[in-house]
Formats: sequence, C-alpha cells, structure tokens
Amino acid sequence: KESFRYLSLITQVGLTILFTVFLFTVLGVYLDRLLESGAVFTLLFVLMGCISAMWTAYKLIMKTLPEIEAQVIFNESHVLRTTLILTLICGFGALFWRPSVGLGLLLGGLISVLAFRLLIIDSAKLLRRSRQGQVTRKEATRRNWNSYLKRCSLYAAALIIGITSPYLSFFGTFAGLLLPRIAIYYHLTRGRTQGGT
Repeated sequence: KESFRYLSLITQVGLTILFTVFLFTVLGVYLDRLLESGAVFTLLFVLMGCISAMWTAYKLIMKTLPEIEAQVIFNESHVLRTTLILTLICGFGALFWRPSVGLGLLLGGLISVLAFRLLIIDSAKLLRRSRQGQVTRKEATRRNWNSYLKRCSLYAAALIIGITSPYLSFFGTFAGLLLPRIAIYYHLTRGRTQGGT
C-alpha cells in the first residue's frame, strides 16, 4: 500500500513537470510561428514552464511528504548510476534508429544526470551545515531556491537547445530529461520487492 503512495507521488510529480513544460513550450512555439519572432517566445515560455512546473512539483511534494513515512529505499548514487546507464543505452540505441532522437536523448539524459548530481551535492552541503547548527531557516530557504534555479536553468537550456537545433529532437531531449524518474521507479520497485512490501 505504501509503495503505491510513493509511485503515485513520483508519477504525479513527473506528469506535472512533463505537461506543464510541454504546454508552455507548445504555446511559445505557436506564438513564435504566429508572430514570426524567431525563438523569443519559445525561450521565454520554456523558462516560464520550467519554473512553473518545478514550483508546482515542489508544492505537491511538500504537501504529500508528511503523509508518507520516511523510509530509505534506495541510495541516490544508485539512481545516478542507473540514469547514466539508461542515457547511454537509450541514446546510442536511438542513434541507429534516428540520429536526432539519439542525440536528444543523450543531451537530455546527461543534463538530467548533471542536475541530479547538483541536487545531491547541494542537499548534502545543506544537511551537513544544518547538523552543525550553522543554517537558519531563511538561509536554508535561500540555498534551496538557488539550487532549484540552477537545476531549472540546466533543464531550460537543454530544452532550448533541443528546440532550436536542427540536429536534435526536442522530444528526445525531453525524454532524456525524464530518465532519472525511470531510474527512481526502478529502484523504488526493486527496494520494495527486496524489502518484502
């Protein structure tokens, strides 16, 4: 029962990010084509979509987490390694099918690995400082926002490159950015299966 709550939360967060960024991107592309403005609206709306999606996901997680008991099911380094393996296998596999999709998957996957690694580093620094009593609530909030904006910028950059480059598939890039969620599903299911729940 509890594993379904975790899966539900991860699915909700993933779908929230997916649909919000997708809708903002489609709106930006539509406006650019309608107004013949190059990629101005696309860039603006991708950035707005990333920020909006992450804020909505953050609120969803913060609302839901107190309801779920804290239990460690997997290690973040396992998720990182699995994401990297998925990126390489899917990216190079898709290169033979459609090079633009393969390159997009590689770009999105590698950016998501980098963003996930930044999340781990920033979280570890903040936890270390809070255990030493060196972090006020205001400073913790500021550091979380800075970390969030760094990762959001990476996602936006990858999506913008995926949209504007003729050699990359936007959907391949977007799918690559979702690979950490697949790795989390895998480790969540594997941890629950091995734990007997």
